[in-house]
Amino acid sequence: MALIHSYHEPEGYDDPAFVVVLGEAVSGPKIPPEEVAKETNPILRDIKESASPTIISAESKLFMVTWQTIIAFMVMDELRGHMPRGESTGHWFRRFSTSPYLDYARANIFLFGSDRALLHTQVGAIDRQVDVLSEVEPTIERIR
Repeated sequence: MALIHSYHEPEGYDDPAFVVVLGEAVSGPKIPPEEVAKETNPILRDIKESASPTIISAESKLFMVTWQTIIAFMVMDELRGHMPRGESTGHWFRRFSTSPYLDYARANIFLFGSDRALLHTQVGAIDRQVDVLSEVEPTIERIR
């Protein structure tokens, strides 16, 4: 499992660039018993007694995905919905051959017609998904 650690548009590039840092998810500390006892709903109390939050720890592996140039990006909270998938390969890092995002870009961004290579990649985690449109493949490196 993975969590999105951070994402940003770095400075120092001639064209807009984009970076996503993905962290290895681990179980965090359990909720202290005194906090669990404050819960009045018995169902929620049972959940809080046995559940642990999912976190990125100081020991978690971190991976940085960097696009040297981008056209657009979109960040979506995984719990609030998703866009239709289209055809893709991969799991936490997907490459789409068809998608509504590609269709939208080709129809609405005047510089990109059907004759230009346009890539839709997605970094998916348990908390968010980040979709990026670009003309170049990103690089992926382990940073911790």
